[in-house]
Amino acid sequence: MGQGLSISLVFGQVPRLIGSICGGFAVSLEPGALVKLSAKPDCILQLVNLDEVSGSAWVRPWPLLPSHSATFTVCLSDLDQAQPVG
Repeated sequence: MGQGLSISLVFGQVPRLIGSICGGFAVSLEPGALVKLSAKPDCILQLVNLDEVSGSAWVRPWPLLPSHSATFTVCLSDLDQAQPVG
């Protein structure tokens, strides 16, 4: 997992990624959040789920396509440099 990042798991609530992201600003990302990764600044992604066990996050391109928006994984460490959108 990225330096300074942790996943907060509370029974009955959605997992949240908490830590210093985007140049040291403290943020909390949860499923549904829109982010841009530093490696792909022109692509907006929606965070679908966080998986602490595998150290990955499920994301999909945003805006959603009417027919299909495939999800894929990125390493949680990639979210170290994520910029929240909106």
